[in-house]
Amino acid sequence: MHWFTHVKERLYQRHMRWRLFGFARVMFWGDKFEARFSFLGRWLLAAVLLTLVFGANIKKSDIYQMFAVLLAVLLVALVTVWVRSLSKSQPLQIKRLLPALAQVGQEVSYAVHLHNLELKPMYDVKVMDVLSRQYPSVHQFLTVPEPLEEKRNWYDRKTGFYRFVWLQRWLTGGEIQAQSCEKIDAGETQAVMLQWRPEKRGYLHFETLRTSVPDPLGLVYNNQNHHLPQSVLVLPKVYAVPHALISQGNSKDEQVGHSISADVGDSEAFFRMREYRPGDSPRHIHWASLARGEKPLVKEFENEFFARQTLIIDNAASSELSLLFEELVSVAAGFVEALHTSDGVLDVLFAPQETTQPNATPPLSMQAGSGQSQAVLEVLASIDLYGEESFLRLQERVWLQQAFIHSCVLLTLIWDERRQAWVEELRQQGIEVVVYVITPSLASSELVQSEGVRVLRQGFINEDLRALVS
Repeated sequence: MHWFTHVKERLYQRHMRWRLFGFARVMFWGDKFEARFSFLGRWLLAAVLLTLVFGANIKKSDIYQMFAVLLAVLLVALVTVWVRSLSKSQPLQIKRLLPALAQVGQEVSYAVHLHNLELKPMYDVKVMDVLSRQYPSVHQFLTVPEPLEEKRNWYDRKTGFYRFVWLQRWLTGGEIQAQSCEKIDAGETQAVMLQWRPEKRGYLHFETLRTSVPDPLGLVYNNQNHHLPQSVLVLPKVYAVPHALISQGNSKDEQVGHSISADVGDSEAFFRMREYRPGDSPRHIHWASLARGEKPLVKEFENEFFARQTLIIDNAASSELSLLFEELVSVAAGFVEALHTSDGVLDVLFAPQETTQPNATPPLSMQAGSGQSQAVLEVLASIDLYGEESFLRLQERVWLQQAFIHSCVLLTLIWDERRQAWVEELRQQGIEVVVYVITPSLASSELVQSEGVRVLRQGFINEDLRALVS
């Protein structure tokens, strides 16, 4: 019966592809309809359809006369917009001012400047940024559920349309609501502020900005698309990690090398002034005292030591855990931000891509107060899942840096025997390991709770982090 199972699976995959294609077309034509008709125009179209239905029998009702009038008005508006669209001139000059960075969940406002090139004013110009739309694959649709999907009715869960809509919006990076400009005089420039709340980290690509000018009756829009390709890097959401969790563990104090401390000054701190002794370095002589004719003094320094910790991000998992992985990256960003306001050095390790050698690039390192946290967050914005097979590359990456690891935090989505054995091996080598397992909100924490293992539940991560230090 193996052939029967194979055929059944292929038919099911084909059925799902057609279903997703149908969902995509529904959304496509829905966007077209919304972009073409104004709010008043939609009511007029609804009235045309109603009068068509109730006035079909012209012998028993006079409603057909209203249908003829409403249809004529609608056709006049459509023809007017169509005639305007034949003109190839661009009545507006557009300039979009995007920020260089954004952050998941934080509302971003940016300006779009509209310059009227015509010799007459323009009224009720609607401006909308059209993001490069991304649709989910069959595998993503089947494996990534919509948040709180269990609260939807049976039909919605069975068809999965709302799951498709949510996945499309999440993969695209959010939606930007259109804004209107009441009047732009001839030769005048007006600024329109657009608001956008990013929903996904990584690079978000802006391609098209649409301007819509209504017909004289305000029923139908004449749309013009302006090709303005730009990109914004969206940083991950940051959870508030308590400082007490940073200092936990037997992190070894060591002198910070020049490669890290160069951004914040010498790794030696000024201690005191003393008299010159033969053999002292000339660059430490206090020349001001010598110029005053006093005995030569020497500035004495002492080495500065920092607690060094390693943050290991386990990105060796399948794409069906994409939503959980977003939470994991946000927790990692919380550790980075927490160290930024404390004392220490943090190294960040994760599995590289399959085409990258584990020792091809050095680990990310940042020192507290150095301003390097922004650069680390930018790297975290682009980190991705590379499948369970990349776990060996993660182990090799950690092994190459093992001489510099004294205490580490492991963030993972999976707590299986393979990872438990690996953590036990690290502990036997004298490395203290604290494991944070990010689990679905409905998962039982008793399955993974043990010594040195903390559970963070999706949707309750802030509460679970605070509970660890309470």
